[in-house]
Amino acid sequence: MQQARCGGEQAYETVMGATSSTGPSRPSHRSTGRKNKLKFSSKFRMVSLDSIFSKLAKVGFYAENVDKIYQTNGSNFMRKISLITLTLLYALCLGCGRTERVPAPDVRTNPAPHERQRLDISITGQSAVIEGMRGRLQYNIADDSCLPVDYGMALGGMKPIFTMDPTLKVAITGHGGYEGFVYRDMYEPSNYYGMGVCRWELTAINIYIVRKDGRKQSFMLNGIDLKYGAQSYVTCPSGSPGQYSLNCAFSRSYPIEIPGDFYTLSINSGRD
Repeated sequence: MQQARCGGEQAYETVMGATSSTGPSRPSHRSTGRKNKLKFSSKFRMVSLDSIFSKLAKVGFYAENVDKIYQTNGSNFMRKISLITLTLLYALCLGCGRTERVPAPDVRTNPAPHERQRLDISITGQSAVIEGMRGRLQYNIADDSCLPVDYGMALGGMKPIFTMDPTLKVAITGHGGYEGFVYRDMYEPSNYYGMGVCRWELTAINIYIVRKDGRKQSFMLNGIDLKYGAQSYVTCPSGSPGQYSLNCAFSRSYPIEIPGDFYTLSINSGRD
């Protein structure tokens, strides 16, 4: 059973290794500590819609009596402003009374994936500081038209964003570089909610560099960088952070030189 999460959260500190489960999953909205988790974002959740409903319960009464309220002392301008304001309140509150949540989908690992992709990482420069690398993949549902509206996430509802984030094993090669293998079709398409087939796509790869001094550096490859035949460059400081930042510089065209000692990663993406 695969656990998935919804939203843009990233688990940066995870155990290296790939998952191989092929059974169904009933992802939850909360992290359970498993390798593959479905992330469900509650970033836009309204904490107390009941308080909003109670305050707007009298809107209908005011709308019906607005002419009476301003009949004696109100001007035509004020009556128009009041009607416009109340109309906007009604439009804003369409769907306010609904609080249905969208359950996380049952995500199945593809038992026979065939779209295998290889990442080759070669290193030049002061690479002796590197002890190892590990990674984390990010898969998202490609088209949210297959998803219902979640009315518990925001006022009026919004489409949920489900994310699968399995770990990626990055192994050292004989020539001192690193390599990793990913499957673009790692998860089976499925009609989770009866609204059409949901298809998962590989949207990002996060690579974490573990240094011998215990410090960590990282960079991310997105959909453009993961196209077959794409090449990217990442330049990272190799010295201590006393004088320079440990942040790496990313480029899709050529290696970037930075102050102080550094090493450069050249990442090639292609079919295996």
